[in-house]
Amino acid sequence: MPNLRIFHWLRFPALYASVFLALGAGFISVALAESQAPGVSSPAPRNVVAVVPRLWPPQYLTDESGNPAGFAIDVMDAVAAMAGLTITYKTVDSFAKAVSTLKSGGADIIPNSGILPQRLDTFAFTVPVETFVISIFVRDDTHDLSVEADLVGRKLAVVETNIGKFLFGKRQDIDVQVYKNVRTALFELIAGQVDAIVYPQSVLLALARELGIEDRIKVVGAPLREIKRGIRVRKESTELLAVLNKAVENYVGTPAYQQVYAKWYGKPKPFWTTLRVLWFFALIVSTAVGWRYFSVVRLNRALQKSEERFRRVVEQAGDAMFVIDPSNGRLIDVNIQAGTTTGYTHDELLALSVPDIDPEFPSEKLGELIDGLKQGETVTFLSTHQRKDGSLFPVEIKTGLIELQGKIRLLAFARDISERKQAEERLRGAIESLQEGFILFDADDRLVSVNDVFRRINPRAQEFLDKGMTFEEMMRANVESGWLIEAQGREEAFLRERMAQHLNPGVPIIRLYQGGKYFQILESPTPEGGTAITFTDISERIRAEEAALGAQARMSGVLNIAPEAIITVGADMNIQLFNQGAERIFGYDADDVLGKSLNILMPERFRGSHISHVKAFSGSNDTYRLMDHRQELLGLRKDGREFPASASVSKLEIGGEEIFTVMLRDVTEQKRAKEALVAAKGQADTASHAKSQFLAAVSHELRTPLNANLGFAQILKGEYFGPLGDEKYREYAEDIGFSGELLLALVDDLLDISTIEAGSQSLAKEKLSTNEIINGCVKIVDRKALNGGINLSASAPEDLPPLYADLRAIRQILLNLLSNAIKFTPQGGEITVSAKASKKNTTIRVTDTGKGISAEKLPELTDMFVRAESDPYVAEKGWGLGLSITKSLVDLHEGKLDIESQVGAGTIVTVTLPNGAP
Repeated sequence: MPNLRIFHWLRFPALYASVFLALGAGFISVALAESQAPGVSSPAPRNVVAVVPRLWPPQYLTDESGNPAGFAIDVMDAVAAMAGLTITYKTVDSFAKAVSTLKSGGADIIPNSGILPQRLDTFAFTVPVETFVISIFVRDDTHDLSVEADLVGRKLAVVETNIGKFLFGKRQDIDVQVYKNVRTALFELIAGQVDAIVYPQSVLLALARELGIEDRIKVVGAPLREIKRGIRVRKESTELLAVLNKAVENYVGTPAYQQVYAKWYGKPKPFWTTLRVLWFFALIVSTAVGWRYFSVVRLNRALQKSEERFRRVVEQAGDAMFVIDPSNGRLIDVNIQAGTTTGYTHDELLALSVPDIDPEFPSEKLGELIDGLKQGETVTFLSTHQRKDGSLFPVEIKTGLIELQGKIRLLAFARDISERKQAEERLRGAIESLQEGFILFDADDRLVSVNDVFRRINPRAQEFLDKGMTFEEMMRANVESGWLIEAQGREEAFLRERMAQHLNPGVPIIRLYQGGKYFQILESPTPEGGTAITFTDISERIRAEEAALGAQARMSGVLNIAPEAIITVGADMNIQLFNQGAERIFGYDADDVLGKSLNILMPERFRGSHISHVKAFSGSNDTYRLMDHRQELLGLRKDGREFPASASVSKLEIGGEEIFTVMLRDVTEQKRAKEALVAAKGQADTASHAKSQFLAAVSHELRTPLNANLGFAQILKGEYFGPLGDEKYREYAEDIGFSGELLLALVDDLLDISTIEAGSQSLAKEKLSTNEIINGCVKIVDRKALNGGINLSASAPEDLPPLYADLRAIRQILLNLLSNAIKFTPQGGEITVSAKASKKNTTIRVTDTGKGISAEKLPELTDMFVRAESDPYVAEKGWGLGLSITKSLVDLHEGKLDIESQVGAGTIVTVTLPNGAP
């Protein structure tokens, strides 16, 4: 604590000080004489005029006699002596004035000036005398300014003609404050008028040491610039430059140079040891008292002035200072700020002891603090001070033991941190108000803060905080507890990946946690070098996206597997959608026809009447029509061949534009079969006619209302005409959608039956996860089970081997079984899906506690149009196609379907499928 040592030495008797100054002058002169490099010739002296600014410590300053002094002056004197030159100094008020004096010929040199590129066109410089690093200085209690980028929007102090002004003077994003001298800028920083200073590091630190306030400032960030400094001469002074260059090269690095550098920048070991002082004391006192009387008086005055200057610095400090007697805790000295912060007068404070102003430090606790201190060490801690009016305020205290007037004292500096505490409370309140989970790690990567939301997310959050765990320790604890689903089975690999993400944060991370919750994790570095992490619950969004993707996939699947051509056109009759069924029927690829007229799909002789039919349909109140109810409908393939077709058209207005959807079937084979059946026997004709009637009913009576329902549902749900308004409309939209889904399911069943019977059903087998299929299907029907008051659950081992099967078919099998189970299970019942596997087979079992099926019904249960009625229960509605389709799909996989049931006890349906790849 250099300022305290200065405070101590200023209390030495004036006589001692005079002795030290006298002896010091003698020894300095001896040292300078000894430092002259041997063997240097002394040519005839040539006088050189050096212009220097009056005050720019420690480079330039003025001694008590008004003569220039400082590092630059000492170096210049030594260089001049080695070069055989004499120096005449000319003092001006500023560096700018010194430059203009040199440029006008009023001087020959400027000692120790910055070598900058913009100056080399006008002036020449010797080799460097020293090197400055330009740094950013802030107050020691500043924590949110650590790099140059943090200066944006802040107040920055720079000094006229100094490098800081050249670096930042034109910055528009920084509030640059220009000062005439560095001393003013330094105290503006300490007072909080500016946030930072950009200045040569060694110079500002030396000034702060001189003022005893070096502990109030600190350097942050990397050096901004390195500036070499040399002796500046005019461009034309080549002879003088050569002489000075040689002398500087011979001088820099010598012991004499090192001594001068240490004198102005360092803290050299004092020459005056206690032994030497005592040895000379008697001699000096006996011979010098008389003739040195006047000098003593003058030195006493100088010392008094120095002490007054130091005292002013202490008094102007922003912290309260207390000098305490460690034996009894009484205050023996304080500064003005101590009275300002506590509300006591100076004399009132000197009548108090530490417990009077710091209730948290009774005498015994103060004794413990003093016993733990060693002289020269400091301790910083937080406490609470009490004002004269009884109010309390938080303080940060820095304390240490010092020696004053031969006695050990406790010196304490107390800083009022009320604003900091309030800021921390505001920050804590802001953190707690977040809807997201929040955790904060410090620069050592230790957990220092969590909010209540994160405590709810992770039950061990408070435990981690209390232990001050590092990020890696916390992640390892989470992995070991099984909280991170993704890490299970690959713990060490997961930890390596997560630490790499933590050290190089980038895009948000989406993670699934125990309990089925999805969170988006975002990491951001803090200005102090720590890390702030937020956790946002996105479970609902993920589930909504999964549901939307599932619905989209189902719709896309329906469109693609439908044997009919599904074609959508706008009011201009240009094709907008062309499904795989249309590609199969007409022979075109979708890319060949999209954007083209619908006319290319019909014979030319029908195109005129088609346009008139479209206009009539568009102007009517109908939403759908059968296109072949008036005349035979013919389509035109890509190869020019015509074919008979059956089709319906529906219309929908979206965004003011009419959209027409055509569902068309190639009935060539049906027509041929019909013609063949006409010539066949009556029984075959009757059977064929019944089937044709059934297929026609499906096409005409089911698909057309399906399109209408789905179309209206899309309009209402999409709110294409504006907000719905009354909530009832939303309920109706849901009803329409529900009806459409029922019809869609029915059409799917009929289409599947038709496809399977025709032998055209093909399987796209691939390796599948049984668990994923089960969980996905359970999610789809979960709401339906919940609405019926049924408990639906799934239970399957995590390590099931892959199942080699058709994904769509397996999903349909399981969905059909689950739908049947829900349909026949009363409220309060249970449905369980389980699975197991051997090397050859995978078995999926659906068990319900429903009504059950009578034994006589079981053999025919998988036949078409057979429903699972069981007395005395009332039969449920349905076409009886689900189990038939399920059985057909299982058979296609060369699997086996078994049904066990008991009326009133429930049903077990077991599907056994081979799981080996071919």
